[in-house]
Amino acid sequence: MYQSLEAELHDHFWNSEEDNTSELPLLQTFLKEHPGKTLEIGCGSGRLLLPLIAEGFDVEGMEFSQDMIQLLETSAKEQLLTPKVHHADALEIFDFEHKFHSFLIPAFTIQLFSRGQAHDLLKRLHDSAEKSASLYLTTFIPWAEITGELEEDEWHLDKEITLPNHSAARCETLHTIDRLNQTLHRRHRYSLTSSNGMDTRTHKSEQVIRYYGLPELTLLLEKSGWHLENVITDLDPGMLHPNAHLLTITASAEPA
Repeated sequence: MYQSLEAELHDHFWNSEEDNTSELPLLQTFLKEHPGKTLEIGCGSGRLLLPLIAEGFDVEGMEFSQDMIQLLETSAKEQLLTPKVHHADALEIFDFEHKFHSFLIPAFTIQLFSRGQAHDLLKRLHDSAEKSASLYLTTFIPWAEITGELEEDEWHLDKEITLPNHSAARCETLHTIDRLNQTLHRRHRYSLTSSNGMDTRTHKSEQVIRYYGLPELTLLLEKSGWHLENVITDLDPGMLHPNAHLLTITASAEPA
């Protein structure tokens, strides 16, 4: 997952979203309230990790995709940053030289794991953390697919942008959804066409997304040893939106 063209275009597509609101302010607030050594699971190209490091936060990253890590290293070099990134599979046993005080799992990363895998990961983080450790986690609810606003088994244009070098980038998506088991299966077709239209690169990928309501997410945390502290919807700390697309939670490794 997140290889080749999918990795290369990931941040370009993300940053082009008209309603894109960065998680950075929430992450910065969380890290100020929970200072100490922190690990971001699934740090990708460093879209969130590098700005946090630039702000002076003590954050390390973990990423499985070598293509994403290469993009991160290029960006870090351009910004004169020296991040510590662990090339590892979050589902495997990992042994760090120190314990972490906080964990970040932003940008829906937890939803790429099966429910059993998500439990095992959260339990492993809890058991390997400092006693007073904290957790930051964001998930999304795919309402357009759930309600049928986007039809199943039909390709639709998901994203289309022009890059700074005038190349044209596209992503088409087809999905099926299992509402009973709250699972979304997506297939993606990526293409990148040069500015003169003479050269086109393509890439195909698939992903399975598991989505959670707040009660199920709370239960998942409790079963893995975490204790819910706060809930934020749609990245807005001001109020709880009942039909929110985004759920951000913070939790502690021990009861309040």
